[in-house]
Amino acid sequence: MIELDWENFSVYVKTHSEGLIKVDGSCEGCPLRKACEDAKHEERIHAILSTPPEQTTHPILIRLLKGMPFLLYLIPRRIYRMWSGYDNDTLGCPSMQILPHLSSHKKVYELLTDADSRRTYLAALMFRLTFDNDYLKAVVSDGKEYFECFHNLGSEEVVIDCGAYTGDTLQDYLSCNEVPRQYVLFEPDRANVEQLRKNIKEMHAEAYTVVHEKGVGETTKTLYLTEENGMASKLSEQKAETSYTVDIISIDSLQIEDVSFIKMDIEGAEKAALTGARSTIQRYAPKLAICLYHSPLDLWEVPLLIRDMVPSYQSFIVRHYHKYSFTETILYVW
Repeated sequence: MIELDWENFSVYVKTHSEGLIKVDGSCEGCPLRKACEDAKHEERIHAILSTPPEQTTHPILIRLLKGMPFLLYLIPRRIYRMWSGYDNDTLGCPSMQILPHLSSHKKVYELLTDADSRRTYLAALMFRLTFDNDYLKAVVSDGKEYFECFHNLGSEEVVIDCGAYTGDTLQDYLSCNEVPRQYVLFEPDRANVEQLRKNIKEMHAEAYTVVHEKGVGETTKTLYLTEENGMASKLSEQKAETSYTVDIISIDSLQIEDVSFIKMDIEGAEKAALTGARSTIQRYAPKLAICLYHSPLDLWEVPLLIRDMVPSYQSFIVRHYHKYSFTETILYVW
């Protein structure tokens, strides 16, 4: 059982044998260590099941395991570390990445506008400490992802969609809003872009859409992207055997006029992209829908970064959308 002490910015684990044990920020002797290792084990299983067999070193075995996924739970952790080549930083370490920042988490908690947001934020924080998904299951929203707070938008909207994938967000946007004046899409994965252009044509959206086959970041540079990762395509500074170069640009560099809505779901690059959009955000104060779950630090760094950019923003709302995973926690700001 976890006890969170906001006033002293401390976390305690209640045990049967030793009572309350303070989590002190070190892995050695940490009472959360087993939960941390178990969670990373689950994430490795998830990664193996979601990775195309051709991108692994054992494609035939992976295909077999995909047909009988229960076998993955029998493989010892040490084999995963040797064999899967997968180590997910998305979960992080509660001792080192949550505890030192409890004062910042409290600032975000107090910044949030409504009781549902505070419950959701606390659930996300408790998940990061315990890796117990029941906290998040209790606060799952049935609203439309990215648009729960933004619907019935009019024809003068100028939208920037970072992480456009194959156009699923555009399709959702059109299902609950009028056709916008302009819809700008950023998607660096060339396979996704190919399908995105086809889908835009099928939606008869060519007249008001602009597609950039690029990633967004703080500055202009070149990174690498591994082929065929689908909606989980992630940019890296390290070149891999199946990777190719991708151009990164800042939103500010495009000088898009009258921006009214920005959505970001870009696999951990949100902070850099927001920094690269600072002038645009400060000038137009657009509505924002930003993912918070790609890094344990995003949970507090992203909201406070936005608050510092535009102190006049009045509404900070957090909602969670995935019943069986910690993914899809989204911050809405306007």
